Amino acid sequence: MRYPTTNDQYGPAGAPLNPWFSVWFRPRATIQYLANTKPMYGFYPIIVLFGFVYALTLAQEKQLGDRVSDLNMIFVICLILGPLAMLAGTYLSAYFLRWAGKAGEGKASIQDLNTAMVWSYVPLIVPGFLFIPRISMHGVTLFTKKFAKLDLDSLPPEALTLEVSNIIASLVFAVWSLVLLSKMIAYVQGFESGWKGFRNILKATVFLFLIVFAVVFVITVILKVSGVV
Repeated sequence: MRYPTTNDQYGPAGAPLNPWFSVWFRPRATIQYLANTKPMYGFYPIIVLFGFVYALTLAQEKQLGDRVSDLNMIFVICLILGPLAMLAGTYLSAYFLRWAGKAGEGKASIQDLNTAMVWSYVPLIVPGFLFIPRISMHGVTLFTKKFAKLDLDSLPPEALTLEVSNIIASLVFAVWSLVLLSKMIAYVQGFESGWKGFRNILKATVFLFLIVFAVVFVITVILKVSGVV
């Protein structure tokens, strides 16, 4: 697969693209520009931002506030562990994508796959901004079992609007992110369409699931044979 040279035209009138804006509607042109000129551009800022947002989401789902009552400490935990986990997960996923893509004659390097994955996180950061008013309204309670058990109908209008907005935004931007990732994976792998990129993602996900399942199964058998469980 041929990447364009720096003399190629990426945007209108030959101007270089601004990836922060172009990725939303021109994912192929964006990954083409990044892969050829500066593949690490924005890599770590996006990892940190999305890692933090994702960690906050997990902290809410796992009711971390029931074990850590200090809101600032929850922020610190999420800010440290979130980006580290996201960085490791991104590199691991890139290897599975490369492995799965080879069956379809994919040609992407790990670096290109990492770049594609990280820039697909951009839409997923947006719903994270809703944590600001939600935390302002509920405080550490947002991260507790008490909040998780609340019915939406029992919330005051302002809180209900925020929660419904969060659900809708999370769904919309998750789909948007998947579309961007499919198109960018397709480009770096040398596939003709975004559907092939999506198939690459699906295969990698299945491979990962099977490996995790096999590892868990083997460990369980070993523990049972040894009499531990």
